[in-house]
Amino acid sequence: MMCFKKTDGFSAPELLMVVAIIGIMAAVAIPSFISGIPRRQLKSAARDLYGAVQQARILAVKNSQNYTLIFEADFYYLDEDNDKSYDASAEVFTDKDDDGTYDIGEPFIDSDGSGSYSFAEKRTDLSKYNDVKFGSSTAPMSQDKLDRIGAHSSSKALFITFTPAGTAEFSPDPVSGDNTVYLQNINNPSESVAVSVQLSGASKISWYTGNGTWE
Repeated sequence: MMCFKKTDGFSAPELLMVVAIIGIMAAVAIPSFISGIPRRQLKSAARDLYGAVQQARILAVKNSQNYTLIFEADFYYLDEDNDKSYDASAEVFTDKDDDGTYDIGEPFIDSDGSGSYSFAEKRTDLSKYNDVKFGSSTAPMSQDKLDRIGAHSSSKALFITFTPAGTAEFSPDPVSGDNTVYLQNINNPSESVAVSVQLSGASKISWYTGNGTWE
């Protein structure tokens, strides 16, 4: 006698129910995920900027020389040779014979671990975060207004210099609030973050609350 064993599996109604449940979950989760993208982009940008600030301070103390973070229209970089311009091949060495060129045996700072006195200065382009731009203390601000006032007016700090003592100096003037760099998402200006540096060299991250304050 032939026996047939029933195999486990889903019936058509059960499959339809599973598909319906997945559809409902996706309908709820996807909008939430998309709405969270601006903040995730800003968090990434803020973490990187905060890290760059910390690194500049550590290098200044370690190498007993000034290190400056310089902010341009859509990027910032660590000015390791102190010439106030971005260099893809910066040179940092002790020119013992004052001939303006590196000679074998002269001490140098191996900034990137390559074993060379010449290196590309560390640069961060805001384009890597998609819709993140330099913002303003009066966030939210539209992209069109940001374009009109220019990055230097909106970003506040043009230069943040760390000294060998670990303290910070600013340009143009720390008294008027120029110790802070603002970042915002251009598609959702209420998503804004600030990285502030004190004269002591200490730094912190603050988020825009949406009602005119930062915390």
